[in-house]
Amino acid sequence: LALIHVTPEQPSRVAGQKSAGASGAPIRAAHERLGELVAREIPADISATCLVKSGTPYMQIVSAASDWGADLILIATHGSSRFKHALLGSTAERVVRHATCPVIVLRGQKDGRV
Repeated sequence: LALIHVTPEQPSRVAGQKSAGASGAPIRAAHERLGELVAREIPADISATCLVKSGTPYMQIVSAASDWGADLILIATHGSSRFKHALLGSTAERVVRHATCPVIVLRGQKDGRV
């Protein structure tokens, strides 16, 4: 089992450079939350790998799945309004379009749980 969390890259104050904060505190915090999730929800006899990346979420998810040779991607969606979806797109939808393996999309609850 492999879990991935992608933190979007923050725009830099200097054009053309990535923000130094992109690899700092947000990455560490996300890795800690993933570790806590694994400890709480995944049985000890199941091996789980956690990965935290920074970048465009759908690209990082599809790339990681390809690198791992994933058989399946399971992704939650926030269920944004049609208006917001039309403006911003959907990470889950883009993963479905670009992934080379099957994708199951679960609708998340309003409190963020799946």
